[in-house]
Amino acid sequence: MKIKNAGWLFVTGALFGLCVALTLGAAERNEPPPKDWSRLKVVSYPNGGTGFFDPDTATIYVYDSDLSRCYLIRKMGNLGQPMFRP
Repeated sequence: MKIKNAGWLFVTGALFGLCVALTLGAAERNEPPPKDWSRLKVVSYPNGGTGFFDPDTATIYVYDSDLSRCYLIRKMGNLGQPMFRP
């Protein structure tokens, strides 16, 4: 079977593809804003653990030596008082 209007078919397909590409490319992306990690303070421990202290929430998160597992989360109430679990 022979297509007589192959040129029109090609042009129509190209225009359709261009419309789809422009429509999807201009779609609004609902990405969350990037987090500001600059406020965190890094603390190192002799056992190889690494802690991240968040001064906004007064919470410290301590990770193991390869930073794959958080094994301690504590919140500070007042200086000189024991820390507690949140």
